[in-house]
Amino acid sequence: MKRLIYVLFAFASIGAVKAQKLDKKNIDPFTNESVTSTKYETLFSDSKLFLSSSVAFKFSRINNNVLLSIKVIIDDGKDFEVRTDQPFFLKFSNGEVIELYPRENIYSSIGKGAVGLRLSGVPGAEIEYDLSRENVNTILKNDLVSARLNNSYKTVENLEIKRKNSLLFRKAIDLVIR
Repeated sequence: MKRLIYVLFAFASIGAVKAQKLDKKNIDPFTNESVTSTKYETLFSDSKLFLSSSVAFKFSRINNNVLLSIKVIIDDGKDFEVRTDQPFFLKFSNGEVIELYPRENIYSSIGKGAVGLRLSGVPGAEIEYDLSRENVNTILKNDLVSARLNNSYKTVENLEIKRKNSLLFRKAIDLVIR
């Protein structure tokens, strides 16, 4: 009986460990650009019964340019817009705050904020941000603790980032810059 409990615990532990992996690493045959990116992972999810919001992230590197992409669903799929003058704030354990601006104006649309089939029938958005070398260094050296997304519907703030998601965030950027 004791052995069975240990075996079950071991399998549960294996399933709980999540490792970030590269989704793509290749050279584009047409542009000759080196493209590396991770898969989307959860950054924040407030699984409330109603009006829940979620943010997933991935990092990409095209040649030497590093990008942060996020997929966002607000209040179970409310329509929203994120303009180039509306920042996404990332707050780190050392108190530093990174302020990122979208590459272009983004409008929510059906399925854009979904990762997989869950919530693929509700409006969401995929937003890209350029990261400077200083931004990358801050992410690599500090734990992400909170975030805020400004948009036309409402400011999604006080996004408390779980420690495991913060570790995935750092691991993901480390993978794409290697």
